[in-house]
Amino acid sequence: MDQVKMETCSRCQARWFSMDLKNGICHACFLRDQGGKTPFLMSAENGMDSGELPAHLSALTQVEETMIARSHVQMMVYRYRGYQYHYSGHYVLVLRSSDHVAENDLQYQRQFQSNFQVQKGHVMTWLRFLQAHHPDYRYITISPDRIDALPIC
Repeated sequence: MDQVKMETCSRCQARWFSMDLKNGICHACFLRDQGGKTPFLMSAENGMDSGELPAHLSALTQVEETMIARSHVQMMVYRYRGYQYHYSGHYVLVLRSSDHVAENDLQYQRQFQSNFQVQKGHVMTWLRFLQAHHPDYRYITISPDRIDALPIC
């Protein structure tokens, strides 16, 4: 166990045990960047390096992350005999305004009325951070009324 150490790729910042780094670069980054093309895929020059996150940003729950995400993953899962699972199709990222779904569907509103709770302060902190630092969130409008309507924990 003494030989197993946490390693970090200098390119994509992935951290794991015994990644077999070559010159500080993981195998996945090496394969992506073959051919000497610049900028490298996972780099600040390519807009793919988020850098260090500020200490004041707390971890979000999965519900909180989903609430502020600009895209949502959709895929089909089938269960076959013997409790085996099969995933069909591709991962599809759908950019949409998710408030329209909840706004028009009363059953949807009742279903999630009290099943989850969020920490409003964490959501607001992350939204402000993303608005200031992420190009896709730059022009969003944060509605205090909607934040106040969230179920708190």
